[in-house]
Amino acid sequence: LCWCAAGFGCSLESSFVVDLGSLMTIGPSPLSQDRTCISGQTCHVSGLLGTALNLGDQLVVMDTCGATASLPGMPLDGRLQPESNRTSGDLGFTELRVTSRGGTYRLCWCGYDQACSTPAQIRVDAGQLTLIGPWPLEQSWTCVSGRICGVNSLAGHHLADHDKITLLETCGVAGAPDRLPWLAQPMTTSASGAIVSFGPEAVSAAG
Repeated sequence: LCWCAAGFGCSLESSFVVDLGSLMTIGPSPLSQDRTCISGQTCHVSGLLGTALNLGDQLVVMDTCGATASLPGMPLDGRLQPESNRTSGDLGFTELRVTSRGGTYRLCWCGYDQACSTPAQIRVDAGQLTLIGPWPLEQSWTCVSGRICGVNSLAGHHLADHDKITLLETCGVAGAPDRLPWLAQPMTTSASGAIVSFGPEAVSAAG
């Protein structure tokens, strides 16, 4: 903190020559602490750096810090929790798996002694969370019974060769539709999107 006496032209930075002390800013530092998680898996953020961080601080995954509500498929309203069973300083959603769309999100910080109950109060952008996975989550295709079935132009964020998809009545619950292939099939990625073939045999399921 630098001081300049009234009446002595304190309009320029060079006028403040008296160093009267320091001001400490509590919070994450640097503000570019980027992390990556994978949709469909547990998500852990480790090693967050900063000044005088506290176990009671909150780190929340949001679209835009200070402006957006909770995200579909993001556990615990996006609020990462301290994890006692992992390395000190790790945060995560315990063992809950993220099912949000692939894309980029923000890691938003709020101090333990502040009001942090609404999105508008969580304003400090500590970095980017990249979530690998399909995007959007409302993609649809059509196959015809009696013909070979495949999926073209499957879109997503950082999809990779040998990612796999399968056909289930409900994702995450055992039970493939009758007379449809249930085995996980690898995908092949390209600039126009991923491609998946369900094999050389024709589908014989009911419509």
